[in-house]
Amino acid sequence: MLGEKHWYSEPDDSIAVWFPLVLEVETGTEGQYISAWHIGKANPQRIIHTESMEIDSPLRESELLNHLLSELQPNKCSGGMIITPSAQTIQLLRSRLVLSSVESPTLRGFDHLPVMDLLTEHFSIQVEYPEEFLNPNQRCGNSPPTDAVSLADLDIAPHHTPIEQLWELYKTVGPLVPRESATGSSL
Repeated sequence: MLGEKHWYSEPDDSIAVWFPLVLEVETGTEGQYISAWHIGKANPQRIIHTESMEIDSPLRESELLNHLLSELQPNKCSGGMIITPSAQTIQLLRSRLVLSSVESPTLRGFDHLPVMDLLTEHFSIQVEYPEEFLNPNQRCGNSPPTDAVSLADLDIAPHHTPIEQLWELYKTVGPLVPRESATGSSL
């Protein structure tokens, strides 16, 4: 009817609630450091935006971490979930933040879901990580015996970017695990 008000809004597929994150690590003379990050902003249908940053020196790691946190900051406390290949991704990020000169770093306000750990825990599958994924040779400490598969075995295109592969993996396994496992844990 003319002049009738609707008290609902149309779905907005530009709103991101999932943030696939992949870190790249280098080992230099001063030890291990994060040399690049890739992050996506996704909604239930698709990845709507991606950002990346790469550095060529461990001396610029604090700058890299500052940019990552500034990319995440606007989505903090909005029910967003950071999706990583494994729990080691967040552990590494936390340790590098502690050792950096970044002022008041925090990841609070997000949930975290390590996708590869879901595969190990709920499917007894160990995915052979692409080179771009962090810590390809590490497994969870108390995980059950697993069968090794590749992303291609899970029908995830090898020509996609690491962020797209991680997102496709999440969309593939997310609906098959218990809800409490698919919602991640608070950071």
